[in-house]
Amino acid sequence: MKVMIFAPSQSIHTHKWATYLQKQANTDVVVVSFENHYSAENAKEVRTIALPSRLPGKLSYFPAIFSLKKVIQKEQPDILHAHYASSYGFIASWVSFHPTIVSVWGSDIYEFPRKNTLQRYIVERSLQKADLVCSTSQAMAEETRKYTAKKIEVTPFGVDTELFQPVEKEDSVYLRIGIAKGLKDLYGYPELLQGFADFVRAGRKAELYIMGDGEERDKYEEMVAQLNISKEVHFLGHVSNREVANKLQELDVFILPSHQDSFGVAALEAQAAGVPVAVHRVGGLPEVVLDQTTGLIMDGNSPRHITETLQWFADHQTKRYEMGKAAAEFVREQYSWSESGKRMKRIYQEILEKKGE
Repeated sequence: MKVMIFAPSQSIHTHKWATYLQKQANTDVVVVSFENHYSAENAKEVRTIALPSRLPGKLSYFPAIFSLKKVIQKEQPDILHAHYASSYGFIASWVSFHPTIVSVWGSDIYEFPRKNTLQRYIVERSLQKADLVCSTSQAMAEETRKYTAKKIEVTPFGVDTELFQPVEKEDSVYLRIGIAKGLKDLYGYPELLQGFADFVRAGRKAELYIMGDGEERDKYEEMVAQLNISKEVHFLGHVSNREVANKLQELDVFILPSHQDSFGVAALEAQAAGVPVAVHRVGGLPEVVLDQTTGLIMDGNSPRHITETLQWFADHQTKRYEMGKAAAEFVREQYSWSESGKRMKRIYQEILEKKGE
């Protein structure tokens, strides 16, 4: 079986799918990506073809259609799997290749089609022309059904449980809290910083580690200074996947007070590392946490909700340890890359069998 993954090669999720299928599922994989989404580093592990993008923005889609047709003609894949209905999936909809699978990722469903009629058309066409649509969560599948009546397969991102593993933690007088997300208001940073400040102001000893970078960093650093918690908050900037795994092992709690989150792979990685998590009841986050067993699901993400949640974790150390152990076991059994990869390969085999009927 030869699978052509049409997606940004620089994305960690694209690379994870491609490497798993290539190494563990004995599948011939080639990644095709826009040259401005190309990763030379990832191309060392998975053969990658870069499409030229000589025109600005979405104007580059039109010549990309002809470029993709040429690549398909040369490579002769059995399956074309495009990721993002707002871009790669739209280009794939014009090449008339079957079977084509389109996976939705998040912003392409939650944000992109809501902006104007043209962008809604792009998403609807991408899904209409696909032979199969995939979503990483049930919640996003429900959102996707606003734009298609087709059956949607749920194919969650898996976690590398060999990289993300629990370790024995040393006791600390500080509650070590972490988050790993891009620095955007969308992920609840203003609420988190205020809630954390209130927690510390109540006399609690804690440290907050922020893994990620983004356009709002200066604003958040200023907010931290104004809240007088500069000593307790650590901005780590961009952190590699391996470094994230190491840092997670040092945490007592991982928190995601997002306003929107399509799946929640960060929460799964934390749980795989034996860290109980606190997530807002939004998007796909409640699907990846067992409330009161592997973490806590917050009904809101206000500073008050966050402060109360941190207080609970601080007051229940034994329960925290139990949650961490249960979390690691939960991810190994339900969300390992092995299980996710097997599910995707089964879907590939089924769609090829239908094609042959």
